[in-house]
Amino acid sequence: MTIPELEAQLLALTPIDKAEAISILTQSLKNSGRPITKTLGVMGGDACIDKTRIPVWLLASYRNDGAT
Repeated sequence: MTIPELEAQLLALTPIDKAEAISILTQSLKNSGRPITKTLGVMGGDACIDKTRIPVWLLASYRNDGAT
């Protein structure tokens, strides 16, 4: 399927079906191997390793200090 074909099919969906499609796409992006997330209320909203409270800035700091 080409992007223009997909676009035509998406535009033909009902608003409820469009919302479901967005939800499916959002979930697939979350599970696409991007292990860094930002969640309001978790570590002040800083970027963290997914499903942890380990902030990325901490790991970057360790790396800058010579840790491997």
